[in-house]
Amino acid sequence: MHINNKLHEAQQAHQAGELTEALRLYESVLDQSPFNFTAWCQGACVALEIGVLEINPLAVSWAQKAIEIRPREAHAHYVLGLAYQQAGQDEKAVVAYLQAIALQETFYQAHTNLGVAYNTQREFQKAQLSLERAIELDPSNALALNNLGVTFRSLGQLERAIECFDHAVVLNPQYWDALVNRGFAKSECMLIESAMEDYQRVLSQDPSHASAEFNLSMLQLMQGDFVAGWVSYEARHRLPSSETSQFKDMALKHIALRGFNDGSNTPSVGGFKPLVEVLAEQGFGDVLQFCRYVPVLAQLGFRVRLKAHKALHTLLSSLKGVDTIVLPDAASDPDVMMSVPMMSLPLLLGMPAGSIPCHFPYLKADNLKIKYFEEEVSHLLREAAPEQGRRKMRIGVIWSGGLRLEMPETWGLNARRNLALEALEPLGQLDAHFFTLQKGEPAQSELATLIAAGWKGPCFFDLTRDLQDFADTAALMSQLDLVLSVDTSCAHLAGALGKEVWILNRFDACWRWMRHRADSPWYPSAQLYRQRKPHDWDGVLNEVFTDLNAKLSSFEGTVQ
Repeated sequence: MHINNKLHEAQQAHQAGELTEALRLYESVLDQSPFNFTAWCQGACVALEIGVLEINPLAVSWAQKAIEIRPREAHAHYVLGLAYQQAGQDEKAVVAYLQAIALQETFYQAHTNLGVAYNTQREFQKAQLSLERAIELDPSNALALNNLGVTFRSLGQLERAIECFDHAVVLNPQYWDALVNRGFAKSECMLIESAMEDYQRVLSQDPSHASAEFNLSMLQLMQGDFVAGWVSYEARHRLPSSETSQFKDMALKHIALRGFNDGSNTPSVGGFKPLVEVLAEQGFGDVLQFCRYVPVLAQLGFRVRLKAHKALHTLLSSLKGVDTIVLPDAASDPDVMMSVPMMSLPLLLGMPAGSIPCHFPYLKADNLKIKYFEEEVSHLLREAAPEQGRRKMRIGVIWSGGLRLEMPETWGLNARRNLALEALEPLGQLDAHFFTLQKGEPAQSELATLIAAGWKGPCFFDLTRDLQDFADTAALMSQLDLVLSVDTSCAHLAGALGKEVWILNRFDACWRWMRHRADSPWYPSAQLYRQRKPHDWDGVLNEVFTDLNAKLSSFEGTVQ
């Protein structure tokens, strides 16, 4: 067969979606014509469309071959950029896209994908410029508009983000990702009902859209709709970044656990209680909040093998109903009847709507550790200023959640939930003892910098050097009267211990704190302070200082 005919046949197979056959035909063309630019370049595109990770190196090498043959062909550099981007090598993708643009400045697809790569790298100003240029070149470019919306949302410019998503949806009413992104931006503006409409619109046409269902679940839970919310929350197992993808089908486990919830059945088999493995998931705060369901399993007659991070082991050993605690990567136990993710327990147990286990404290500090911190706190206070008469209130403070360098997608949320330490300087006027519970960077450096600059806030007593795990933090908290915390794992820890905790929340607070509430059904000892508008920490702190002054005036000096 003539080489041109074979190339045409390969292109027809490609257009028909017969990708494996198209790739085979392009390879056949190259066997006869190793310098055929079209076969190298289009073959690379086929490899990209197949989308199998193992084939990605083929796409890269074929695009590079095409560039060797025609180094000034912009499209070949663009395809190489696509191949690198698919492999998660965004830095190399950026170089390839910039080369394509240098050769053909009006190449709007290259500008679009360059903007996407910059977004992934968190280089949002560069992403904005690239995507705006793509839209200037092609005003009907819904993909660029959607990604520009993502850029603006990451920059905190939510109104501009929503405008971009609106425009993308007008251009393509079935652009589900743009609708989901718009819903998410609306939820950050606390336009909850409108956000839910966007998610429901997507799900009415594409019921399997995991992001739409998962995002909807958080709004349902925020609204107190636990029946629908826990069902929808299972969509997290189907997200591309899911750490629990092995639990995509929970139907059998759902039936197996629910069958014993009414007390009419017993799970005992041959006189032995069956073993259920519970996998702690997501962040430390999530584990501390949802481990309360483990005792429910034990009450139903199950033994529980708990998989959790090492930093939680000592603390979780105080949880009723735990048989053994192992690391997340521990080998499987042949006696395990079923394995379930921890945050699915409310659904799998068939808990009635609004039924939240509330036996407090459900976690306890270790007695030996309590004794140690009791002595350390007393020693610190004696050295600082011996107290005469009534003891001063002891207040623990956490102003910043830990920065997860390996999860750049959380940086924006982290910035919104965290409080600048200098905003707490007025606490120095209050007659109380303040203890930092803040561990890790950049918060500890922030405190050191302010102290060096003449910090006029409270003199923080610092025992964080002794906090090696959550059991240590729990023991230190046992010596405090109150915890002031932004939305971090320490806030959950205080609540689980039954310690009074005042939680300082951003405007778009997490679903678990619900809406329009100053209390929490999850933690009776918690009091919530919310921003009334985005970034308004001044309003929150004014309320906190007023309430704290009132509390100090009636404080009787007894550690809880």
